[in-house]
Amino acid sequence: NRDEAGLQHLYEYIIAGEGEKVLVWCLDNKSKINDDLVRGECFYIQGLALSILNRHHESLSAYSCALELKFITPFLFFNIGNSHRDLDSNHLAIKFYEQALELNPDFSECRHNFALALKDRGDHAAAERVLRLVLRDHPETTQAAFSLAELLRESHRNSEAVEAYRLCLN
Repeated sequence: NRDEAGLQHLYEYIIAGEGEKVLVWCLDNKSKINDDLVRGECFYIQGLALSILNRHHESLSAYSCALELKFITPFLFFNIGNSHRDLDSNHLAIKFYEQALELNPDFSECRHNFALALKDRGDHAAAERVLRLVLRDHPETTQAAFSLAELLRESHRNSEAVEAYRLCLN
């Protein structure tokens, strides 16, 4: 978010789970925005609102418009990946998570979701490797610890799973 874009209130609606308010604002105001980058950010926020309303196909359309307007951030690629994952398109989710990580390799939440998509694809070894790296770099990431524990438990590696679950308690 760029403060000068004047869209902070839309992010606040997103945080509050008020996606409908975002959609109404965008419908009423998007055509009045002359700056392509700001309009691209508006499409991005619209995509976020559509995602929280579980309208993932529409969110992908909004994100595509943001890309066309050159609003390119790791968060855009991350959220495109999330929408694809919600639509069970793991191969596309992985592609967009990789693009987000190219722009910000230390984006721990993206790395976590990337690992989950790898797991969903059946690549458990790669998922485990990514989760362990997330925990190495961000030991406070309890979601990654829990996901690793679940992966290990499902693989019948119970003693390792217990250690990963313990990381969630710290």
